[in-house]
Amino acid sequence: MRLELHPEAQAELRSAALWYDERRPGLGDEFMGEVSAATIQQFPYVIAFEKHERHVLVLTVAHAKRRPLYWLTRAEP
Repeated sequence: MRLELHPEAQAELRSAALWYDERRPGLGDEFMGEVSAATIQQFPYVIAFEKHERHVLVLTVAHAKRRPLYWLTRAEP
């Protein structure tokens, strides 16, 4: 099954990785590795997605404590 990122989710992911790298070089890479493995245990992030017939669409890579559920408008009705 193909994995797609909503354009805003892609921007959020990139922004989060850069933010972590500013805190400690290499931490952004750790974050990306955990997102890729879908574990994100040490980072307070939520990955929301929709499963479609032929692909999975990642709607958001959202910080769990900021603007809860702001991304719901990206979901299909």
